[in-house]
Amino acid sequence: MEMKYFPNILLIAATGRNLGKTTLACNIIESFKEKGIIAIKISPHFHKVDRRQENILEETQEYILIEEDKINTSKDSSRMKAAGAKRVFFLMVKDAFLEKAFERIIRESDTKTPIIVESAALVNVLKPAVMFLLVKRGEDKTKANKNSHLFSHADQIIVSDFTRKLLPDNLEFRNGIWVLKS
Repeated sequence: MEMKYFPNILLIAATGRNLGKTTLACNIIESFKEKGIIAIKISPHFHKVDRRQENILEETQEYILIEEDKINTSKDSSRMKAAGAKRVFFLMVKDAFLEKAFERIIRESDTKTPIIVESAALVNVLKPAVMFLLVKRGEDKTKANKNSHLFSHADQIIVSDFTRKLLPDNLEFRNGIWVLKS
């Protein structure tokens, strides 16, 4: 299978939980919000959905796609909206259906709009040349964990020590493409 190339997508993953993926995403959103950035949070886990409170765009046996419109909850997607994203999507999807569900979201945007995605599994769907930031714990000296395959895809590894603002200072979005300045 040939993976599709999305130069307008910045992909964020981490080597574990609670390392600052969403914090990094929010910092980038704040820095680029004037460009009308779209944020996407992808989870392989299905969480309970309050159908009266959520803006469900599509629900199938394979995935649930929600557009976040709240800025005052503790959910990661709400934090992304509060950071200034023009639109935020929360996708709960089984890995086997990720590509199909992701294509559904991409129909909601154009190819020149900056998109930031928090997902480890998406690296298996998008062409590896896509801008990919990997967050790891500061003291983590080993690549031996369940997400070790992500290291080979990373364009930049960001060390999370929670003592500084997570934001690569060499990041730009120009002409519809995320780039790391050298």
